[in-house]
Amino acid sequence: MDLADGANVAIICSVLIAGGALIVAWWQLKGVRDELKMNSLMALLDIEAEMNSRKERVDSINSKIRIYENEGKLTEKLKDILNDTLNCDLENWFNSVDRLAYCIRKDYLKDRDYRSEYRDYIQKIVEKNEQFFGPGSKYTNIIDINEKWKRE
Repeated sequence: MDLADGANVAIICSVLIAGGALIVAWWQLKGVRDELKMNSLMALLDIEAEMNSRKERVDSINSKIRIYENEGKLTEKLKDILNDTLNCDLENWFNSVDRLAYCIRKDYLKDRDYRSEYRDYIQKIVEKNEQFFGPGSKYTNIIDINEKWKRE
């Protein structure tokens, strides 16, 4: 075996080692990509759970107001208290929806994946609560996503 044969063996070994390193790197990147997808899904599920929980509180307060009103027990003082609670719960609900809209706007969640699922949901929120979504609203992400999805 001469020097040229030794060089060829070294080249072959280097290529095999580099190929093995490439396979290991690809495998690790695939694992990272899968983990990122799972993290995005978990974040979405957390946001959805929070949105639902906060919406339930809004519905509960609305029900109490209607029940007390129907029973004739809704005094002005109680009405003020319940309306304050309702406004606080609405704000909390809108904050969670705004968080979802932010994630979609910033591409943490893919727009095309969530547009069909949330377009009507967000549009109804804005339409039924116009007083919260006018000029100077702090829910800019909801407004921006709603306007974008209306155009598309």
